[in-house]
Amino acid sequence: MTTSSQSTSEFESSVVDSDCIEDTLKNTSIVERTSQEGSKDLKDRNVILFQESVLNGGKDGNNPRFVGLVCLADGKVVIADYNNSMCCLYDSDYNLMSSCTMSNRPLNVCAIDTDEVAVTLPDNYKIQFLKIGDAIQPSGHITTRRMCMAKVALNKTELVYAGTMIDEKTYYWGTITRDGREKSCFHIPRGNITCSDVYIALNACKTRVYISCNDANTVFCVGLDGEQHYAYKVMEGPNPGKPMGIALDSEDNVYVVVYSLNSIHRLSPECQLQQVVKDMIPIYPQAICFKQSGDAFLLTSIASNICGTYKLK
Repeated sequence: MTTSSQSTSEFESSVVDSDCIEDTLKNTSIVERTSQEGSKDLKDRNVILFQESVLNGGKDGNNPRFVGLVCLADGKVVIADYNNSMCCLYDSDYNLMSSCTMSNRPLNVCAIDTDEVAVTLPDNYKIQFLKIGDAIQPSGHITTRRMCMAKVALNKTELVYAGTMIDEKTYYWGTITRDGREKSCFHIPRGNITCSDVYIALNACKTRVYISCNDANTVFCVGLDGEQHYAYKVMEGPNPGKPMGIALDSEDNVYVVVYSLNSIHRLSPECQLQQVVKDMIPIYPQAICFKQSGDAFLLTSIASNICGTYKLK
């Protein structure tokens, strides 16, 4: 594998072995965004804390750290508990229905179908699949060539996934099939910066991927072909922010959890800042997902076992 001396805003393809497809990237101008050039096309939305729910974990053990969650079509919620190496299934009233012990600490969870989710286990280089019914049960896994931190379903047989290369100084994203065949891979050289948490989301048409890179203080918007569209530098005044969870509403506006500043940045689909939400946001927020109705999102914090439901007005 080779890397070049490209700037941190540029991408290149990566070839791991003969099974990995080499991609030719388009030469495209990169539009860099900052919090100083916000879009005024849309008015601020009222974000109201509607409900706080105390989540009981699947077992007595370490204090839970809810790092990933997904809302299913029937109202159930699956949450990844990093500290206890578990995934927990809750009903629409946030009562614990079932839990499943993972082989290592989970980081991110996404829906594959109405009754199946996928969970990343970065330390095992694994994506674990779980069937959802009245209980939560393993349904197979695939092993990845790189540390996979986050993924989202492109369809029932393909995933878009992201994480760090083995040197932990390079972010990557690409597509992988349900049976573990890598279809594409692109990466971002980061110099001497050690990469950490990565979250991703897709737009409704599944043509753009939004990648929240914590230690880069940046949200990247890229095409599935590897073409980069935008890069949003997370700042509040002179203070850089550490982006974590990321989710899109029904209009493809991007909601970025800023862990270090206890806020949520709402961006346009073109990554222009629209609104900074700080009211009633817990300390150290981490994971976010929208409910199927699209008019509310769930938010967890690593500082407590409380899940907040926020309605948009």
